[in-house]
Amino acid sequence: MAEQDLSLAKSRHPMRLCIATSCTLLLVLSTSCGSGVKVAGSQFEPMLPGMELKVPAQAFRTTGRKGRMTLPELFRWTDGAVQEVTLNTDSLGGVTVRMGTSAQRYEGKRSPHGYYEIDLERNITEIPPLLPIIYSERHLSRLRLAMTKQGELVIDHKWANDGNIFLLAGGGSGRTQYFFRPVKTTP
Repeated sequence: MAEQDLSLAKSRHPMRLCIATSCTLLLVLSTSCGSGVKVAGSQFEPMLPGMELKVPAQAFRTTGRKGRMTLPELFRWTDGAVQEVTLNTDSLGGVTVRMGTSAQRYEGKRSPHGYYEIDLERNITEIPPLLPIIYSERHLSRLRLAMTKQGELVIDHKWANDGNIFLLAGGGSGRTQYFFRPVKTTP
């Protein structure tokens, strides 16, 4: 009889371990980093082709991991201090950015959801392709431009600089949203 009680106690031990492991995993997953999206999809308003926005160079609010960047820094411009930036959208998915007297057009694509997506940098090297177990290197920088129903411009900046050699990996990635209140909007 004592042997039966001992074997019953041993058989319950793996079940307790499984429950403890499941609880720990659930706790870790519930407190890990989120998706980075801080604005609900129902709060977005589509950006129409031909729209012109004049916005201040400094965002009034940011969310995410990376520090504060100005609008010229997001588009990788280093031409001095600019107070206002003008953005023009077109039907081909491009966005023309005017800062002061200079302008530049950025190729991108217009999403069916109404936002514009621009890849500033997209360099990916993988050996072998699709399953890079030997070597990989990624340098990504993407901007998504959208409007909220309150008339604010939201620029979602996602970046990644990482790589691996066999099992050794390193690098970082992040996502930050910048909110700008337009000074002037022309539909």
